Amino acid sequence: MSHLDLPPEVNEIGAHACLAEEAMHGQQVATEGYVHNGNVVVYGALDSLNYPGTPSFLRHQYPSQLPGPVVRRMREVSIAVIEQVGLDNVTFSIEFFCDTDSGDVRLLEINPRHSQSHAELFEYVDGVPNHYCMLSVALGRDPGLPSARDPTRSPRSGTTAGSPTPSSPGHRPRTRSRRCAMTYPVCSSTSRHPREHGFLPCRNRTATATNSRTSTSGADSEAELERKYDQTIAALPFEFSTAAS
Repeated sequence: MSHLDLPPEVNEIGAHACLAEEAMHGQQVATEGYVHNGNVVVYGALDSLNYPGTPSFLRHQYPSQLPGPVVRRMREVSIAVIEQVGLDNVTFSIEFFCDTDSGDVRLLEINPRHSQSHAELFEYVDGVPNHYCMLSVALGRDPGLPSARDPTRSPRSGTTAGSPTPSSPGHRPRTRSRRCAMTYPVCSSTSRHPREHGFLPCRNRTATATNSRTSTSGADSEAELERKYDQTIAALPFEFSTAAS
């Protein structure tokens, strides 16, 4: 600690003290932005949604559906934090927990990068993936994202990760007809499959630990997002069996 320039209120505490942390709760949300020559810009806020009644991740959804005052507060906090930290000419992502009842905003973590997994979400809604901001800043240019959204783009997008049940190996039938079914067309949707040859059984694995598929869609409403996801998953030939004990 002697190597740090501590504020007086911390330096005077001494060694006989402890730090108590409060558990965060509420809706998990993330902001993304960039800094160009000292100017901090937040270009989006996304919701991280779980399966109802569980801590298991369901999907990211952009833009955030939280109340306007809460989103504006996250933007204000994001700008203040990035300015204080001193990041410059870089993209960033900040995660929050937001209490929609009280409007309370709690900062979880700061990442000095944008999220690659959010790229298609931004492309479906804004017309360009978030990689655009990173490349523009790297080339010394202000990304200058348009403030008015193109009316031909999707008002919202979502990406959903699907997982097999714990300790259940899975496989995809390899016939040509089944492979063709994997490219079943759902408008404004894409689907990816991390493993080509199946999923290995693993003891003590939680349902959030293995991602068997990721579907990203653009839609006019949350109901349409869910319908497109159901259509995509129904067309994919995934089969899961019970692992031997």
